[in-house]
Amino acid sequence: MVIFEELCEYFGFSEYEARVYEFLVKEGPSTARKISMSCDVPRTKIYETLRKLIEHEVVVEVPTNPKRFMALSPNETLRPLLKSQRAIIRRFNALISSLQRSYERSMSLANIVRGEIWFFIGQDAARNLSDILLRARRKVTISLSWKSFIQFYSAFGRLLDKLNEKGVEILVYFFGVSAVNRRFCQNIGLNYKVVNSNFALPMVLLNVDDKFSLIYLASNTCSSFPEGIMILFQSQILRDLIDEILQKDTVSIEEKEIKQ
Repeated sequence: MVIFEELCEYFGFSEYEARVYEFLVKEGPSTARKISMSCDVPRTKIYETLRKLIEHEVVVEVPTNPKRFMALSPNETLRPLLKSQRAIIRRFNALISSLQRSYERSMSLANIVRGEIWFFIGQDAARNLSDILLRARRKVTISLSWKSFIQFYSAFGRLLDKLNEKGVEILVYFFGVSAVNRRFCQNIGLNYKVVNSNFALPMVLLNVDDKFSLIYLASNTCSSFPEGIMILFQSQILRDLIDEILQKDTVSIEEKEIKQ
């Protein structure tokens, strides 16, 4: 960014004012005609521009013949403006902090929580599902049918193995009544539970470190891992609601934990 643009941004000068002030700082006292020609300011605008700079107290008129104009020291004229802006910023920060405290107090009594939800569609859904898995550091829980798991594992099995090697706990909840292949689960060292929830939709529920949660709805069950719609959220309330629907913590018709 060139100097005159920074003067416009930081000190609120117009483009003409910034060009003229920069010129006078660099070239010294000059006539209005020379300033107009050097700064590409129309002659009809030059005296108005100089008058505003004089009002800003950054330029003075030199009583010579012909009349000339001179920039004042930036240390004397601009630095105090910077100090005043810093004071404004401090007061503004204090105002924001005060408003935030009031907001948090009022929201704690309102029993209303705002959350963000993101939707990913088609190929972006599977790609972003992989990205979310890569963020896991402690625990990944996956809820789905056995049929959906076979498709899921064919697409993300290597990634799950890498997470397991890094010490990330992987736990799968199978919707009952899933025809779970226990031998296959044992061969891959899978920790799993069969829960008393029977969803007909080809749906995958996934939670990463109790931070990221997603719902994946497949649009075509014929492919190895079908394209679909992924709904990503970070709401603890919504996550608890889904857990309650699945009854993970209350009803378990079969539990099997297999250690490697």
